[in-house]
Amino acid sequence: MRTTIFLSLGLLACATPPGSSSTPGALPSGGEVLMTVNGSIEITQPMVDAVTARIPPAQLERMQASGQMQQLHEQLAVGEILYQRAIDEGVLNEEGAKFGAAMAVRQYLASYMVQRAGEGEVSDEDLQKMYEERSVQYQKAQAHASHILVKELDEANELLAKINAGGDFAALAKEHSTDPGSGKEGGDLGWFEAGRMVKEFSDATFAANAGDVVGPVETRFGFHIIKVHEKRDMTPLEDVRDQLKETIQRTNQENYLDEVTKSLEISKPGDEKAPEPAAAAADEAAAGDDAAAADKE
Repeated sequence: MRTTIFLSLGLLACATPPGSSSTPGALPSGGEVLMTVNGSIEITQPMVDAVTARIPPAQLERMQASGQMQQLHEQLAVGEILYQRAIDEGVLNEEGAKFGAAMAVRQYLASYMVQRAGEGEVSDEDLQKMYEERSVQYQKAQAHASHILVKELDEANELLAKINAGGDFAALAKEHSTDPGSGKEGGDLGWFEAGRMVKEFSDATFAANAGDVVGPVETRFGFHIIKVHEKRDMTPLEDVRDQLKETIQRTNQENYLDEVTKSLEISKPGDEKAPEPAAAAADEAAAGDDAAAADKE
């Protein structure tokens, strides 16, 4: 697994364009130093940014949360050591390495051009237009609710009585809820669509009005006390703004690449070459002269 990760990161790293130095693969100086390897080799933030530039934000967040970024730093360190050995041993004098390094730069720059095509500003008008075009998928009943989950019915009834008497729902959820995800958040489940939760929970939530506290509601997980904060019939634009922006930017990249692809005029050795425009005109003129001469005869 480590070898596979290293190879994939290595391909990204070697595709980083060289700095102003004549040494192939040399990087611009500067940037925060994240770690020093073997006393002299520095791994900097710009190096990490170059490798992670095209990783989707959600995937990058997962890498950071799971500790994979530290593994990435270590793999960059291994790559730097191997790169330095390659320079010291004159590997770039070998024909295969020359072409490989040159192609890596070309591939990076080609990919960079496509990426850059999607980095322009996305206007509010474009976002609104796409939101309206996709309005059907956002027209779904949603609720913002919190809950307290306990195992016993008696405890659920006791908590409901405390809440009805003015008790703090969020504080009671933090103290008593057995839901490890929402409990520490005061029971807050955020917004969710009808049918996304287990049936009994969903039915009770969407049958209630905003501001209601309902329960106990029994599900296979236990007994729930549910507080309905808000309800709505459609996801607002602001909640999907980033998603729509990414979609528009990705579309711009695809359109740019399609434009370049459609402009290709490819010929291969041995293909019959189309006559140049001037030559074709001369041929047509000659044919016309021949036809005129034949008529005179």
